[in-house]
Amino acid sequence: MERRKEAIIREARHKEEKEARLRADEEARHITEEEARHKAEEEMKAVEERRKAQEGMKINERITLEEETRLEKERFLVQVRCNMFKKNIK
Repeated sequence: MERRKEAIIREARHKEEKEARLRADEEARHITEEEARHKAEEEMKAVEERRKAQEGMKINERITLEEETRLEKERFLVQVRCNMFKKNIK
C-alpha cells in the first residue's frame, strides 16, 4: 500500500514537472515569437526609412539637375546676346 502511494506521488510529481516544462516551452516559444515579430517590425521600419532617404536623395538630385540645366540655358542665352552685341558694335 505504501509503495502504491509513493508511486502515485512520483507519477503526480512527474506529471507536474512535465506540465511545467510544457508551460515553460510554450512561454519560451511565445517570447521568441514576440521577439521575432518585434525584430521584423524594426527591420520594416529601417527599410522604410532607407526608402524614404533614397527617395529624398533622388528628388534632390532631380532638383539639382533642373537647376543646373536652367543655369546652362541662362549662360547660353547670355553668350548669344554677347555675341549679338559684339556683332552690332563692329
